[in-house]
Amino acid sequence: MGGIAILVLAVSLLAGRPAPLEAEEAWRVSVVPFRHSLDVLSGDSQALERLFETALIRAGAWPVVKQSEMDAILSAQEASLRDYADGDLAVAVGKVLSASHIFVGSVAKLGRTYVVSIQLVDVEKGRAVKEETAEAVSQEGFLDVMGALASRFTGKGAGAAATEPSAEYRVRMYTRIGDRFIALRRFDAAMAQYRKALELDEFDVDVLWRVAAAMKEKLLAESLYSAGAAATGQDVAVRDEALLRAVSTSDVEAGLEVLYTIQAIDPLLQDDVSILLDEAQFLKMDGQAAAAAAVLERARRIQPQHPQVLAELGLLAALKPPREEGLRMIRRAVELDPTNPLFHLYMGRTLQRDQGAAGAEAMRSYRRAAELSRASDFKEGRVQRFALRSIQTMFYELGDREGGILTRDLDMPASERLDLLRWILAHGAVFDTKTPTRNPDFYLAALCHATGETAEADRILSAMLGSDPAKWLPHQLPWLELYGKVLAESGRDTALLSAVRGKLAALRSGK
Repeated sequence: MGGIAILVLAVSLLAGRPAPLEAEEAWRVSVVPFRHSLDVLSGDSQALERLFETALIRAGAWPVVKQSEMDAILSAQEASLRDYADGDLAVAVGKVLSASHIFVGSVAKLGRTYVVSIQLVDVEKGRAVKEETAEAVSQEGFLDVMGALASRFTGKGAGAAATEPSAEYRVRMYTRIGDRFIALRRFDAAMAQYRKALELDEFDVDVLWRVAAAMKEKLLAESLYSAGAAATGQDVAVRDEALLRAVSTSDVEAGLEVLYTIQAIDPLLQDDVSILLDEAQFLKMDGQAAAAAAVLERARRIQPQHPQVLAELGLLAALKPPREEGLRMIRRAVELDPTNPLFHLYMGRTLQRDQGAAGAEAMRSYRRAAELSRASDFKEGRVQRFALRSIQTMFYELGDREGGILTRDLDMPASERLDLLRWILAHGAVFDTKTPTRNPDFYLAALCHATGETAEADRILSAMLGSDPAKWLPHQLPWLELYGKVLAESGRDTALLSAVRGKLAALRSGK
């Protein structure tokens, strides 16, 4: 059966058994080819069809026109059964075969799991009268469950009773469904599935852990990952170096209760670093920075070189001066896991707090964080956007200093500043262009001029100002001053240079 060798089907309609159809003895049924998604092999889909057809025949409820018989009938008409796999054509083949009902199905793949949906269609009415869904995870269970699936349609056969999923299996089923909702960031829907699992086994540590993770991610989504949070730095620490109370204490306590329940069920997890990291995150969201730091210190005693523990603890330790110890821990985390974008973001955030806009190392750390982040991943996408915005903010602050974007306060060559500015603009950074000195084009022109790209500086400034002196405005004085230097060095247009100098003189004299 090719790829089917790794499958097991399990009936996913676990919450109650609907009554079987009241079928007529005269029913004549057939199974038409299943449709399948692009990531499902044709041979796998055909194997599923055959197994379901065999299960129907064994159930013995109705006469079944086998696919081999259907192929023979259709071949006389120079047609193939595969030509009738979709929509109304499937009903058409049922009529050709004098079948009263047909089974149509679809096979899709979600991650590593196959999902099969089968409908029983009334040929005369052209509509489905019943539908069942099954999930494939391994072959052995698949062979048994297909009998149960056929029994759900026919109301006959012992397959359904023989393959009634155990409570343990149902727990795993609800868990997998919840995990899919987590992937979609639908946390309430995920927790609803996890609660169904806990109703069957309230002491399942694996499920409880998932509940805690879902609660944590929901709170993060509602607070730290909110649109306004990135601008103020909530993503990585606490706003304005003060205690943050971005979520309700009751929600935090509910999450902590789940973690403490896990530890009560299994005392060996009292020292589990993953649980301690989650506990610290809940405490931090509640504004309990000192309590969070204490939990992280405990985790560090258990695993002194755990990179995430060091990074989280270092970030909190560096909230206020002196920041040396916090920086040391974050640097160590970066050494241990140099490809983790969050750690580079933490480094940039801490250095920016320590050095302000004059921190070249902070800018470089932010860039590394953004380069390592996958925009397609929600969390890493947040890291990337925050890093880009942080560099942009630092450029703003530099532009307001003496010397503007070329200020000597920043220990970074003009060529690197230019490359960094071009890089963040290429990656979606958007500047507020209402303030002339904060215009990214002005920054680019100044840096191009400083690095010898005179022609590019000329092009940028001519586009910004235009060639009509009557339209040059007082607030554009910085642009005109730079334009005068560029034109003087390039020798391109003496008439334009004279116009610029005349406008500058008039503006400086207040005329």
